[in-house]
Amino acid sequence: MGSVRRSSGSVAVRRADHRHRIQLLDNAERGCWSLVVTGPHQRNWGFWCGRKFIPWQAFGADGCDTASQIENE
Repeated sequence: MGSVRRSSGSVAVRRADHRHRIQLLDNAERGCWSLVVTGPHQRNWGFWCGRKFIPWQAFGADGCDTASQIENE
């Protein structure tokens, strides 16, 4: 699937096994917030850092850099 440009307040519905990435535009002055509303538990959730899945509890403010530090300790 290709890229989709979304504006503030847009809503996207995804299945539990869907992977996605948020890429801010070069001229983005603010960060990005995502609100996740879940349904019945189907799987653990977290973030993909390259090809490695990091559970949300191990994912820190520095993103994949923090996650890799936690796992190497």
